Amino acid sequence: MSAPLPSVDGAVFVEVLTDEELSVVARPGPMPVTPFLDELDEAQRETARRTAYRSLLARGVLDPPTPEAVARAAAVRDGSVDLPVRDDVRSLVALREGAEMVVAVARSAAAWQDFWYAHVVKDVVLLEQVSSDGLHRFALLGAEELARAVLG
Repeated sequence: MSAPLPSVDGAVFVEVLTDEELSVVARPGPMPVTPFLDELDEAQRETARRTAYRSLLARGVLDPPTPEAVARAAAVRDGSVDLPVRDDVRSLVALREGAEMVVAVARSAAAWQDFWYAHVVKDVVLLEQVSSDGLHRFALLGAEELARAVLG
């Protein structure tokens, strides 16, 4: 069980993605945390990522790779393939990766724990709540509301 994203006037919900879905559409980095995926061994992690890929295809978040992308991946041999990602998800990944500053908060209560990140890019904040079961809930907020969101 996790708490909802902080209630902040002007915050706009964007999407919910799992740890394993984010591992398909975003580059790995030091944060945010990936609590579900981190608990899996390498074989289980690969199975989870393949299942996430199929789910993202089925939901229209991803399109299958083009023949050109497959050919480039075969030539590079690093295991990565460029995938066409739906615009809203591509935008949130770009905001997340391009943050000038990240405010990170761990919240704990008797019944739940979660991690809250505010990725700041100029006058926009991408709020990301990561629950202990590996669900990442995203919302957008104006940078002027960041202090109130953190205190909330």
